[in-house]
Amino acid sequence: MNGFIAVGSIPGSKGGNVSLIGALSLDGLVAAMTVPGSTNTDVFLTYVTEILISKPKSFLEVLPSGHFS
Repeated sequence: MNGFIAVGSIPGSKGGNVSLIGALSLDGLVAAMTVPGSTNTDVFLTYVTEILISKPKSFLEVLPSGHFS
């Protein structure tokens, strides 16, 4: 279902954080990867080289973190 927010709760849940890395195009989500805990450069490079690189390149534009004009 597009346009709905996924909401859920588990009483007393002590689970850890899960990070989501994704690529969006005008057509929607292109590629996504979840990682338990936080991410770093190695995790991002794994996402790019193993998941994103296999997708069509027509949408691809990489914006370095913190360098937006």
